[in-house]
Amino acid sequence: MSFRPVPLQIWAPARPGLPETRTPGFHFIVSSLTHTVIVPLIIGIRFVFWALLRTPRSELQATRYMLTWARGRSVPRRLGDVSEKYHTPVAGIVLATITGEIALIALVTVAQASLLGALLAQIAAFILVSIAGIVFPYRLKATWESAGGCRLFGIPTVTLAGIGGVIVLGAFVYEFLFNPTINATFAVTRQLSLIFMISVPIIGAIWYAVAYYLNKQRGVDLALAYRELPPE
Repeated sequence: MSFRPVPLQIWAPARPGLPETRTPGFHFIVSSLTHTVIVPLIIGIRFVFWALLRTPRSELQATRYMLTWARGRSVPRRLGDVSEKYHTPVAGIVLATITGEIALIALVTVAQASLLGALLAQIAAFILVSIAGIVFPYRLKATWESAGGCRLFGIPTVTLAGIGGVIVLGAFVYEFLFNPTINATFAVTRQLSLIFMISVPIIGAIWYAVAYYLNKQRGVDLALAYRELPPE
């Protein structure tokens, strides 16, 4: 009895399948139309490198946020202390790393956990930033003018950018919340993601209110920190 090796068929037609209730996504359709394993392989590798790129960037963002909050006395100042030896906010980096590892463990062990919640919460946060940009030239006119004070058709450009941000990001949130074709693809993570999106801004507002009260008791007015542009 003899055996012949079966050659690897790189260009063999793929036969993917989805449940009848599941709407195929863009990557699934592209992979199906090409009839090759190369395209799905490239797409998969791209997602791996995307995650590798996103992880250190998220770490840098988190520590930058904590440094800003510490300077504004919204969080313990220890999180914003810059080490004279390493020239970095060591405490903030350690906290970001520990919480990041906890989040990674939750993502692979909890079926309902998803990065979608972080995405929706980030969208909601940027909507608030866009609203702040809309009113910024009118609430703090002197500060806005000191930073350049550009206008387009007589309207502050930062106001126009803020309006655009509210419209575009608001449309994203609407689709996530009310379009069943989109939010159904999130399966078991949908409910937890929506709860996460709603709770993050609420918790942030409560946190700031408590920080404002505690600092007020010490004779520090946090509102004064936003009367001028912070140093870079």
